[in-house]
Amino acid sequence: MANERGKSVDTTFLSIDQAEKRGFLHRDYIAHCFRWSHVMKRMMEQKRYATARIMDIGCGRELPFAKTLYSSKMIPKQYIGIDAGQMLPDSVEAARKGKMGEVTTLYPHTLFCRDFVDNRCQGLEGNITDIVCFEVAEHVEPVMLKEMLDSMLRLIDPNMGRVWISTPCWDYKSCAANHVNEMTYAAFGGMLCETGFHIEDVHGTFASISDYKPHMSPQYLEVFNDLREYYDTNVLSTIFAPMFPAQSRNCLWELRHPRANELPQLDNGWAHVKDCQAPWGSSEHWKDMSR
Repeated sequence: MANERGKSVDTTFLSIDQAEKRGFLHRDYIAHCFRWSHVMKRMMEQKRYATARIMDIGCGRELPFAKTLYSSKMIPKQYIGIDAGQMLPDSVEAARKGKMGEVTTLYPHTLFCRDFVDNRCQGLEGNITDIVCFEVAEHVEPVMLKEMLDSMLRLIDPNMGRVWISTPCWDYKSCAANHVNEMTYAAFGGMLCETGFHIEDVHGTFASISDYKPHMSPQYLEVFNDLREYYDTNVLSTIFAPMFPAQSRNCLWELRHPRANELPQLDNGWAHVKDCQAPWGSSEHWKDMSR
């Protein structure tokens, strides 16, 4: 199974340069910016960035997160960028400026897979404090995604480690032409729990007004109507989405290792993938999502 472009691993990316040329930032890119700013906010807490060992899976051709860290003067202890595609020379140069360059290791044309972890990550298992994986999960088949999730769990610090994954929530109807497998909100949550992650939090990143508006309280609806006098639908889709993850078209998942004596989340808020409404994803191989 491949996407409409014939690819089982797709390296499409959103370009800020292209967006600026158009003179318009659509909701996808606005949401991308807010995702980065959310993680940056977390990095600021108790100066987490100063001791952070960051792995950016699917770091992109323009290396936006690395450049944001540098421009914000938040130099981590280590930054590892991995991408299946190429990285633009100008972006690589920008991401490696000053002290950021001393802590940065980049792997272009590299799949994040078991072989990569086994051969390139000696000494890192259990020591990575932060993994960022934005808009990657939907670009690979379920079998590869399961391998990626297992590897993330191996690498992340069991005590203080955090993993941030953003991916579309499939609506059983349509799937972007460049996406290999979009997954439903419930099934992806179950998949994360089956892997062994604890879902610390989940936020919608953008949502269609028609999907979340029926779930608004009167107080939210009043604020929505006031903001609609000024903002267009692209902005409104991102402002209210964090409060309605189950109704969103895309979500940001914050994950960690379970704590000792912590109740398992499966059947306690999240269901096993096999118990979710089928199909669980848009790929012909959607059944491979369950373990």
